[in-house]
Amino acid sequence: MPRRLSATRYVAALWKVDIRNRTTQHQSGEQSMLKNILAAASL
Repeated sequence: MPRRLSATRYVAALWKVDIRNRTTQHQSGEQSMLKNILAAASL
């Protein structure tokens, strides 16, 4: 599996999670967004 494809799918998954978090509680959404950024930076 090409690494570029898996990275694209990973970003798409993060985007969906971010959208879901924004539609729920704003504060917890910010926290998980920071976690997502840290996870993406550690790739």
